[in-house]
Amino acid sequence: MTNWVETVGHERGILQFRWQRLDRHPEPGEGPVAEVVAFDRVAELLPFHPSNRITPADWALRIAARQAGVADRMLA
Repeated sequence: MTNWVETVGHERGILQFRWQRLDRHPEPGEGPVAEVVAFDRVAELLPFHPSNRITPADWALRIAARQAGVADRMLA
């Protein structure tokens, strides 16, 4: 599944990760790592970059689905 962090223009913020259905507590070094890198280095630093890409059209569909899901929960 393609994944990303969408900043929607914010330069600062908080990332929160959920760990679900783990059989044990994660050991140090097993969790996510965040690093700010130059855009032109992203492909070289992500091992699955060639198979983990999304088109602008697919991205727009995902955002629309997320917005609809939020609206359904908030307006129901």
